[in-house]
Amino acid sequence: MLKNNVGEANEIDFKREWPEGSKLAKHVLGLANYGGGGCVVAGVAETEEGRLEPIGLPGLKDKTKLLNGIDAYVPEVLRRQVEVLDFQYSDSEYPKLKGKTFQVLLVPDDPEHLPFVAARDGEDVKATVIYTRRNVATVPVDHEELQRIISRRVETGYSSRRELDLREHLEQLRVLYEQLGRPDPGGAEGGVGVLLGRLFGGPDLAQKMYESSPESFSKFMWRAIEKKKQLIEAELVF
Repeated sequence: MLKNNVGEANEIDFKREWPEGSKLAKHVLGLANYGGGGCVVAGVAETEEGRLEPIGLPGLKDKTKLLNGIDAYVPEVLRRQVEVLDFQYSDSEYPKLKGKTFQVLLVPDDPEHLPFVAARDGEDVKATVIYTRRNVATVPVDHEELQRIISRRVETGYSSRRELDLREHLEQLRVLYEQLGRPDPGGAEGGVGVLLGRLFGGPDLAQKMYESSPESFSKFMWRAIEKKKQLIEAELVF
């Protein structure tokens, strides 16, 4: 693209240097919503004539700091998928790249979780706004663009309600397992009735007392855990 100077596209945004966190987050949101994902390339300047000039970066920016800068503005499900790649050209068939360094931030295509909404206000980005790419710029969606985004989500057949249900079930299962380590309110072996039957009536009476006694706490917890596991399996798609 640089060699043939075809210019920017809606899927690719060229930057002379890395924008401030919220500004970069805006482009990430726009690329994610546009369709098919995209990337931001840092180290490329635009001349007065509108040509793209690969000037390179003075140095590689720390990837962790770069991604931390967008954390507050981008939904977590999108942020986890964004990655940054380094490109250092010691040599190249295209002379203008030789000896220069670039970085590329990759934005995935994730139609299942569309639309991606800005999480908070920042410089040049507004909370709850849905951004997209239009005429190689990142802008708020219009009515038709929003309909296309929603249609892409619907076509996947994905339900976020199912994901939330699964998380809730897993949290409840964790709590149930925590309860297993607690003392049994009815006694370790079935309660006071069983203990009295063993002391005064021998093993036969103790067995009868055990069978007629209320379900022990630990047995109930194991039964509840098994039922919760069944619900979780029903939520999973293998």
